[in-house]
Amino acid sequence: MAIFNRKKPTAFWQEPPFRPTDLAQLYQYAIDCAGREDGVGMMRSGWAIYRKAGLHAHQAGNFLRDGY
Repeated sequence: MAIFNRKKPTAFWQEPPFRPTDLAQLYQYAIDCAGREDGVGMMRSGWAIYRKAGLHAHQAGNFLRDGY
């Protein structure tokens, strides 16, 4: 049955804003989002940084908290 084969949709903040290859690019994108008060972009960037480098790298925790 199709009911049991459905995948759970990914939350918007768990999808990175782009395919990051360099953490510095992702960090710069998050800083730009902070400048234009884009909370969704900050959360998505913070989550991607967290997954790649950890909570305390490149202010990932700040982007997650401030984006919320």
